[in-house]
Amino acid sequence: MKYKNIYQFFVILFFLAGCGYKPIFSINNSNFKISKLNALGNKEINRVIESKLDNYKNAKSSNNLYELEISSKLNKNTLSKDTKGNPSKFNLVLEVNLNISKNNQIYKKTKFKRSISYNNSTNKSDLYKYERNIKKNLAEKVTEDMIIFIQSLNNKW
Repeated sequence: MKYKNIYQFFVILFFLAGCGYKPIFSINNSNFKISKLNALGNKEINRVIESKLDNYKNAKSSNNLYELEISSKLNKNTLSKDTKGNPSKFNLVLEVNLNISKNNQIYKKTKFKRSISYNNSTNKSDLYKYERNIKKNLAEKVTEDMIIFIQSLNNKW
């Protein structure tokens, strides 16, 4: 019985190891390299984007060398108010304009936009922390969208 369990364990391990899983955002699988990154706009958002794209500056791929210019804008809007006129629901909208250049010529311009709605909190400290977390998550999602977009450009040059 004991040997049967060990045998089953190794069979399952063998099949799981051979499934061909590869992470999407792996630097080793990237088909581009960033030679220059210029970020304008919201500094908090740009810091998150730059930290995620920093790994692509040291990527091994030299076939597709891109220069990126990023312009970010974050808007916070009040969606609804309570009976006293205090905001009860907010909407946070992140817009990032991306200019991609190769050989000092602008090739592609695109815009990424993400938004989220959330309720107000009576505890302003918790609300501030929650908003910072939302901003970080929005910036990470936009960065993932940017990476996918840039990787798709490989065959279009």
